[in-house]
Amino acid sequence: MSWGPDTRSGMQQKIVYIASQGHSGSTLLDLLIASHSKFESAGEVSPSTMRTLFSGSGPDRCACGSAVEACDRWKRVVQRLITAGIADAEQLLASPENAGVFVEAVLSASGRAAYVESSKTVGRLKTLLACPKLDVHVIHLIRDPRANAYSWRRKKKGRLHAWMGKWLRLNRRIERLDIRQDRLMRVLYEDLATNPDAVVAAVMAFCGERFEPEQMRFRRKQHHTISGNRMRINGDDRISPDTRYIDALGNLEWWASVALAFRGLRKYGYPLSKQAMRARLQPDAGPAQTGISSTIPS
Repeated sequence: MSWGPDTRSGMQQKIVYIASQGHSGSTLLDLLIASHSKFESAGEVSPSTMRTLFSGSGPDRCACGSAVEACDRWKRVVQRLITAGIADAEQLLASPENAGVFVEAVLSASGRAAYVESSKTVGRLKTLLACPKLDVHVIHLIRDPRANAYSWRRKKKGRLHAWMGKWLRLNRRIERLDIRQDRLMRVLYEDLATNPDAVVAAVMAFCGERFEPEQMRFRRKQHHTISGNRMRINGDDRISPDTRYIDALGNLEWWASVALAFRGLRKYGYPLSKQAMRARLQPDAGPAQTGISSTIPS
């Protein structure tokens, strides 16, 4: 299956978009997909990252280690955007058509045929879906809401139940989007972390490509993503689940969280007890829950 744009036949450019709540493993999945020989990722596209891209200043660095303004790859992207009449972040993000121009600029500058983005937000996804040039394949990435809320609380403080509310609302918004079933795949972070090879192979099949074992050695490829978890710049190739939340949450807080997110836990197949969840996070603990959304019971 060809992923590259074919302007002669009017074919749409196929892209992969990771939609999720933050702290759900989107940077890891993005790196794994972008380590395929045909793929390139821009990372997270947002007003702040795109201002960094055009202004050459800001807190974000390219995953290659360079400042964004010093990265040759992003210099080429900016030049292509300016040539297309897009001169700043606000203009770039103003329309679905400009989103398509951005995708084409990234692929042209990289020499790759397929694009992946991990901006996560529903707003950005809606913009991409509205672009007539793009054939968007959506990966709905989900993490245990107890783990997700615990991770957010460690970083931002606040109450656990407030972060769980954000998880519930975001995943509900993703579920309500009008996306063709053959363009939507659900992936659980826990499956990715405990059985990464099988999950990445399933993701690539959903994308219409063959799994390449080299994808699992994602540090060997130079990436050019902007923003995202710091693991895009530092660390090694080892993949393992983060289980700290199981011990960190007291029994009262744990079961209060279960009560709050009961329907979501059941919907996505999460065990309710600590003991069962700990067993679930063992490598190869059971069949992966990964699959095209239409094959998973609601």
